[in-house]
Amino acid sequence: MKRRGLTRVVALATVVSMMSVELSVSATSDIDTGTAAEGTADTTAESDGTGETTSTNAETTATDAGTSAGKEDDSTVGNERLEHNYAVVSKGYKYPVYTGSPIVYSAQDTFDAETSTALLVTDKSKTHDYGESVVELGLNDEGEELPGKKATFKLNVEKAGVYAVAFDYITNDEDSILVPELSFSLNGEIPFFECNRLIYENCWTPEIDSDTNKPIELKDRYGNQIVASPVKVMKWQKKYVMDASYRYSTPLLLQLEEGENVIELTLTEGSLMIGNIYLDAGPEYEEVKTSNSAEGNSDIITAQGEDSLYKNDSSIRATCEYDPGLSPYDAKKKVLNMIDDASFVDAGQSLTYSFDVKEAGYYYLAFNYRQTGRIDMPVFMDIVIDKQLFITDDQKSATNDRLTSYPFDYVKSFKNMTVTDADGKKMAIYFEAGTHTITTTISNEHIRSTLQVIDQVMSEINDLSLEVSRVSSTTDKYRDIKITDYVPDIEKRLARWIDSLKKQYDELAEYSTEDGNIGALSALNLAIEKLESLAEEPNKIPYRIKELSTSSSSANQYLANLITDLTKNSISFDRIYLYQEGKELPGKASIFSKIWGAILRFLSSFDSQSYSVDNSDDSHLQVWINRPRQYLEIIQRMIDTEFTAKTGIQVDLSIMPDAQKLILSNAAGTSPDVAQAVDYALPIEFALRDAAVDLTKFDGAKELMELFPAGLFVPSTMNNGIYSIPETFYFWVLFYRTDVLTKLDIEIPDTMDDVEELLPELKNRGLDFYYPTAGTTGQRTFAMTTPLLYQNGASLYDTNAGDTTLDSEKAIEGLTRLTELFTIYDLPPEITNFYQHFRNGDIPIGVADYFMYSQLINAAPEIENSWGISLVPGLENNEGVVQRQTAGAAQSSMILKTKRDTKVASNNGDMDRDEAAWEYLKWWMSTETQVEFGITLQTTYGQEYIWNSANMEAFASLPWKSRDKQTILTQMENIQETPRIPGTYMLERELSNVYVEVVMNGGILRTELDGAIKRIDRETERKLKEFGYMNSSGESVKDYIVPSVKNVKDIISQLH
Repeated sequence: MKRRGLTRVVALATVVSMMSVELSVSATSDIDTGTAAEGTADTTAESDGTGETTSTNAETTATDAGTSAGKEDDSTVGNERLEHNYAVVSKGYKYPVYTGSPIVYSAQDTFDAETSTALLVTDKSKTHDYGESVVELGLNDEGEELPGKKATFKLNVEKAGVYAVAFDYITNDEDSILVPELSFSLNGEIPFFECNRLIYENCWTPEIDSDTNKPIELKDRYGNQIVASPVKVMKWQKKYVMDASYRYSTPLLLQLEEGENVIELTLTEGSLMIGNIYLDAGPEYEEVKTSNSAEGNSDIITAQGEDSLYKNDSSIRATCEYDPGLSPYDAKKKVLNMIDDASFVDAGQSLTYSFDVKEAGYYYLAFNYRQTGRIDMPVFMDIVIDKQLFITDDQKSATNDRLTSYPFDYVKSFKNMTVTDADGKKMAIYFEAGTHTITTTISNEHIRSTLQVIDQVMSEINDLSLEVSRVSSTTDKYRDIKITDYVPDIEKRLARWIDSLKKQYDELAEYSTEDGNIGALSALNLAIEKLESLAEEPNKIPYRIKELSTSSSSANQYLANLITDLTKNSISFDRIYLYQEGKELPGKASIFSKIWGAILRFLSSFDSQSYSVDNSDDSHLQVWINRPRQYLEIIQRMIDTEFTAKTGIQVDLSIMPDAQKLILSNAAGTSPDVAQAVDYALPIEFALRDAAVDLTKFDGAKELMELFPAGLFVPSTMNNGIYSIPETFYFWVLFYRTDVLTKLDIEIPDTMDDVEELLPELKNRGLDFYYPTAGTTGQRTFAMTTPLLYQNGASLYDTNAGDTTLDSEKAIEGLTRLTELFTIYDLPPEITNFYQHFRNGDIPIGVADYFMYSQLINAAPEIENSWGISLVPGLENNEGVVQRQTAGAAQSSMILKTKRDTKVASNNGDMDRDEAAWEYLKWWMSTETQVEFGITLQTTYGQEYIWNSANMEAFASLPWKSRDKQTILTQMENIQETPRIPGTYMLERELSNVYVEVVMNGGILRTELDGAIKRIDRETERKLKEFGYMNSSGESVKDYIVPSVKNVKDIISQLH
């Protein structure tokens, strides 16, 4: 307590210091972040052939938004992503761009074994047919036998210049779906921000049927075609140093000095082999041979959109739409007939299609496509003919300026589009007879400058918001603040941002076919309107500060939404054609075809529907799953090929309409045998009503339950019975920006005492810390309110259900620690979008959950290597051990007591339904099944579908980020869920209300607790009477044992 008291004094001293400094300095200092640059600045130097240096690619993040002019204030933290990115650094290149022939360095000649932990592989049989020695990198500890993370290469460069740097590479793990990632340093430094993360994609192809030599077509038991997992192509590829977020679709050039240059690669994910290193002028493409006409009599050559030859992302997938205009089409059954536009969305994703040209000649290239990603705006794609995907390919890649960043206009329904030249005339492309490929890659090159300006404006808005907040927090809240006295240039800043954003709108509008409002730019319009509204009365900004940067309708949030809108491209292909004059492409289906198709679909709806709760056979096990169809397709296929094949038990999967349907089915006697992926709090409701089966009675329960954190069983444990198996979990960890904390020389906090000591240091620099109770304006859940209570050794109930123990000293101390984070240490009480603040860097550290993690790995590629996770800061107990309890429950699976009388057939004869259900549940939750399902799901549908299995052994084998997996596993062991007894919902509600009254309304903790405890105890007593645990007089009739983690561990340990 002595240490904590000192921390409070430090926090108070900091506030006083901020008041004295800012009131004296802010009013007299010009806080201008810089004036707008005139014109546009250049990002790369390029040789004009005479040795003189000229410039191209004119964009910088500060083009219109303004840049910092002068020395950085010690109280602020620079944004490396904006201040040291490629656009900024490459402006300072002093040497000309290299224009000569490629310079090739072998791995063996340049590899420096003394400073590397990677290994040189000289055995040619272990190099995947490379034919030369290669360097192998792996995520292993340093040692002589296993490849390590770091590889150093020393290149002797004859002439200083600006080069494109490329590597031959191949992933060294045929089974891994993780994309290898590297950080790249040159001569001891990261040359620019983008080099913190380079990705080296795998190449994928459909699995081929050995009998037909065609891609395998998978169908479910209902005859519907389903998505098959692709196969990784184990061939060597060549790739340049590229922006991992693909804002640039061309290589990022590097300035090398004459003489020795040291390149250091550090593997951060996956496994990789590196072959030759190249210095050259960038990819070589031949000029496509074109004409204005395509004379000839060849038949139309068609490639089906869903049947790509190669793709660089396993999650780009086919899907089905019931549209008679698409090919193939079946009115009754599901057939894959297009690329899923939800999977083909990100810059850098590419698809390669193969065409067999029988007669040489000129052909038009056409796409039957739909683009709904950018409303009223085109999606741009790079189109390359015969692209060299592998180093063994001997074809010459060809393209031209028109095919680079070719626009695919916004269209709501599928439309044939023939590629045209710059004058709008159809472009005929020459093809020799033989097999050719066409590769399409999504490009964000045309919107890059806008994204850079938006990033800069958002950063400056955050800076202004912090300045205004500082002034507001250090002045009399009852006195009007004239903010222009403290921030004299505030009107200039607002005006500059408005002008800059309007200019970006006008530039982007040039690409639109619409004359009015452009849908894809609606967020930009809203941001401009918001800034204009704030600029009308700048002195009211202190009272409208949320409208500037923090609320869901703030200017910054609109700009964040704009980035999302612009970078999610969403395009789908039905068919790609090569055709000649006189040939008519298939058009849209006629209105009569559509009507007839709709009639057939309507008639087929009277047949049994796949995965429907109404489509069941009582001799089969009935399993309802609360997940989308794509999950069930994978699970049903695994059941049919593995579980049923082994046990003989037939299983019917059904999509659970909603939890209410499950409750109603129980009342009606039509409940399933297994309810899978239901909310973790639901099983106890069925157990209380004697509608769920106690799983501890089954053989193998101990072995299965020991695979899961004991804390996840607490919500479904009642009177020494356990009524569900946790299927997934939501972990809580500490997120932190490594770049910001490193620059501030701040250590990652291990305890809450560390956090409290850290807060003044953060606030002095205009930064802050996020705690989960700030993440909502509604009810705070147990996951938000209870961790500090449990870490302090408190409990919410006594051993037997009855009065709450919220009034215990440990509980009050825990709640005091929670509320004082906001009342004493001044954490912001409402941050509805921590993700965006974390991404911006103004809140560079905080406690958050699985959803934050998923957002960061899927939607924030620009900061991928600039953040990390750590264990949740906890409270030290009397033995000096840090307690880190958090919530973590997500979905669970349970066996229901069903009124179905029919037994279930199996290889061992007829089985009772609950015994067959347990056999299924054991199989489904086993380590092997969970790993197979997780890998299949992520391979097929991408990283957005990472499987968070609650089986710890399975989780350790799933394709999660290697750097994070052990942290998450360790935090899993600290999961402590709140027990669910009759009336627990009232405890959760009242605990939230107490927090709100104290933090938001200035209430006194003990006073608020007194009233809350009375209401909680009253409702608990009422519910215990309802379920027969108390009589009408309030006397205990039978005990309701309140479960705990220790209680759960004891139950499991005593099973046989």
